[in-house]
Amino acid sequence: MTHRELIAGCQRGERSSQAALYTEFSSQAYGTCLKYARNQKEAQDVLQETFITVFEKIDQVRQVDSIGGWIRRIARNKALEAYRGTAVYPLRDDYDPVQVDEEVYNGPRMDYLLSLVQALPDRYRAVFSLYVLDGHNHKEIGELLDISPGTSKSNLARARAVLQDRLNKDQGIPQAGNN
Repeated sequence: MTHRELIAGCQRGERSSQAALYTEFSSQAYGTCLKYARNQKEAQDVLQETFITVFEKIDQVRQVDSIGGWIRRIARNKALEAYRGTAVYPLRDDYDPVQVDEEVYNGPRMDYLLSLVQALPDRYRAVFSLYVLDGHNHKEIGELLDISPGTSKSNLARARAVLQDRLNKDQGIPQAGNN
C-alpha cells in the first residue's frame, strides 16, 4: 500500500490503514520521543499521544512524501508539550532529523549516550535535544520553550558540562581540580 493510499484510508477512519501507518512510522517517532523523554515509559506515553494527534489531524497532511517528517514533528512537539505542560507548537515543514550511522560510529554506544541525555534535568534535555540532535538555533529554541536565546545557550552549556562530567566519570577520567 502506498503512503497516499495509507493516508486516504486513515482519513476515512479505516483501522487497517491506521495500523499500517503506525507500523511503518512508530519506530521513527519513538526514536524522536526518546530524545526528549526521561525514560522509555515516558517516551511510550508520548508516542501514544503522537499517534492520537496524527489520526486526528491526518487531514492536514499536504505532502504525502513527507509524512514521516510530519509524524516526527508531532512527536517532538508532543514531547515538548509534556515537558512544558500545556504548550502547543506549530508544525513546520522543514524538519530534517540528524541521522547517525551506528556502523561507522566508533564512540560510546548510542543507547548509553541516549540514557545520559535522558538523565539530564528537563530544561537541559529539551535544549540539548533541540540544538544538538535536531539542529535548531537558540532563537528557535527560545520560541519553542518560551525562554530567551541567552537562557537557551546557558542551558546548552550546562547540559554539555553535565554530560561531559558523566562521560569522564564513567570512563574513569579524573575531573579538573580532583588531583
